[in-house]
Amino acid sequence: MQARLVAQLEDAALAPDVGVECAALADAGPFSAITFQGLRDGAFDLWVLGGGEDADYTLADPAGGRQAFVFQGCRRCELDIRANGYLGRVLRTMRRGGFYKLSFLDIRLE
Repeated sequence: MQARLVAQLEDAALAPDVGVECAALADAGPFSAITFQGLRDGAFDLWVLGGGEDADYTLADPAGGRQAFVFQGCRRCELDIRANGYLGRVLRTMRRGGFYKLSFLDIRLE
């Protein structure tokens, strides 16, 4: 079963542990599939499978680009991210957004 997933989580005092049990299929829909903003002390286990668009990701916002996971203004979070066959930007961290300064992220990419 497949379903389109577009979400934005923001400004939680304490972030819950977030796990994606099935693969997130980030297709040619929105520029960012999931945005986490202003969270702290969370643990995220995320997986993206296929999809995305090839673009010039040396640019912040390339024309036609897709990004799977965006973390804005999050603090003290553990990110465990797996990507299989995804052509877009897997992870983007941004300083602005949310109550907290982006800091103390433990990032594991596979």
